[in-house]
Amino acid sequence: MARLDRYLLRECVSFFLLALGVTTAILLLDKLPWLVSLTLRHRLSFSTFLRFLGYILLTLSSLSVPIAFLIGGTLTFNRLALDNEYTALQAAGVSFYRLIAPLLALACLLYVVVGLLQMYAAPWGFRMIRQLFFEVAQRRALFHLRPQEFNDTFKGLVLYVERISPEQRLEGVFIADLRTPVPRILTARTGAILRHTSAQQVILRLEHGVMHHYLPTQKRYQLFHFRRYDIVLELDTRLGQHIGRAPRPRELFPTQLLQVIRQRQVQRKPYLRYVLFWHRGFALPFACLIFAGLGPALGVVPPRLGRSGGYVIS
Repeated sequence: MARLDRYLLRECVSFFLLALGVTTAILLLDKLPWLVSLTLRHRLSFSTFLRFLGYILLTLSSLSVPIAFLIGGTLTFNRLALDNEYTALQAAGVSFYRLIAPLLALACLLYVVVGLLQMYAAPWGFRMIRQLFFEVAQRRALFHLRPQEFNDTFKGLVLYVERISPEQRLEGVFIADLRTPVPRILTARTGAILRHTSAQQVILRLEHGVMHHYLPTQKRYQLFHFRRYDIVLELDTRLGQHIGRAPRPRELFPTQLLQVIRQRQVQRKPYLRYVLFWHRGFALPFACLIFAGLGPALGVVPPRLGRSGGYVIS
């Protein structure tokens, strides 16, 4: 590698890393109030807060890297132009296209990196955020329960628990299930709140109980004894909106996106949103190749624009 290439790469990488930190911080400012509000509202631990923050940064990286590369290339050539190094290189016979060759090589590397971030890292980050919501929902379900108090936090249910053991076992459970046209009453000796990871559901498992069910049309009163009975809990809060739903396009990997697109085409359902996310996985990485030429072109602006004029234009 020529000394000129190493010099340009060193300058560009230093500006790129600086711009990456600033760009990521700016993009994070939009999410930070929501994250702080979520932490305070649901009393999240500091480790959970850091996990949320890390996954959010992962989802933003596929956007911040191309922007930082554009700024890095612009500032590199802007500095060359202001220090008259660009003019000296042109006088020595070094063309503009020769100067952007090392940036183009760096852009090819970033093309692969951003492609992996957009297609695999970002969906994984969104999935892990959803998983964290799921874990928080289970803890909040236990948090809302108070011994010897009626609780209507869960959608369509009124719960009463006589006692909660140190092992988080529920004892003396009474439930009024109002989710059906005909309400049901359930009583159980013991119970526990569990997580169904694959279905992304919070479940209340009752053991050794009785279900009371009155049928007004038939004028009959039914009594069912059960050894084990599961009830899906739905939090009647914003937190409950993030769990128990179908995966969004941004949470799907490329092969899963193609599978959903084919299924929706066969079922004649709208699928353009999924196609958009499929093409987005290639568009954002390709932006790095475009910025390899656009950034230097903006950097060598006329001197009258002053220092960092190309950066302002970009």
